[in-house]
Amino acid sequence: MNKAERERSRIQREQIRKRNLRIVKFLGAGVLVIVAVSLFASALSGFASSPEEENTSSGQLNISVGSSSVSVSSSPTPSPTPADPRLSDPLLVLVNSENPLPEGWHVTPKTIAGEEQVDESVYDDLSALLAAASEDNVTLWIASSYRSVELQQEILDRAVNERVSQEGMTEEAALEDALRTINRPGYSEHHTGLAVDFNDVSDDFEETEAYQWLEEHAAEYGFVQRYKKSKVAITGIDNESWHYRYVGKEYAQEMERLGLCLEEYRDYLKNGSKSA
Repeated sequence: MNKAERERSRIQREQIRKRNLRIVKFLGAGVLVIVAVSLFASALSGFASSPEEENTSSGQLNISVGSSSVSVSSSPTPSPTPADPRLSDPLLVLVNSENPLPEGWHVTPKTIAGEEQVDESVYDDLSALLAAASEDNVTLWIASSYRSVELQQEILDRAVNERVSQEGMTEEAALEDALRTINRPGYSEHHTGLAVDFNDVSDDFEETEAYQWLEEHAAEYGFVQRYKKSKVAITGIDNESWHYRYVGKEYAQEMERLGLCLEEYRDYLKNGSKSA
């Protein structure tokens, strides 16, 4: 056999091999189609003769397909815990460096102790607190209470200017230092009409008889010391022994009992009052 004949023979063998391969592929595809149709028919038959069963008490779903049975464990979706309605109580409104005064917040001012004003919801209990302190020969007066946003800006500006002129700070450093005890306008509790500063607004107040009296009795009248030494990392405000916040008697006494500041108490309520 010469070279040309060998080449023709090789080509013929290659053509036969390719034809056989196509036949095999075609037959294989046909088998897969037959198997698929058979399985589909079997599944339809299974659903018709034995519909799915759901065991709601055990959280298990039983599905039968033909002669096979498959159990799928399905835990019921837990219902979301409803929000504690106390979180929407205006007495627990949170205003701090991260939470501005809510839009549309309304204060109904009522004058107390001469010229200071508080929201009318605070008036009766604050009046009772001042009267009780007087009966115990303790001198308490209101140094500051409700403030507008404009007044808060004036107070902050004055504090910055004093630090610049008296302590030689730069304006940037003075502002940073002032914000340790004074919130930015729009972020001060005084805007709510629920906050009161007592007596001398200074650290010395903590050493007075008046402060000791408030420590013992403030919660009885619905007030809590808003910014304590032990809570600086949470509130972001340095210790202010003179600054008290009205939250109502029930909340004040529970916060006192649990040892929680307002931020912590709101988280406590969000978590379902399960942990302090």
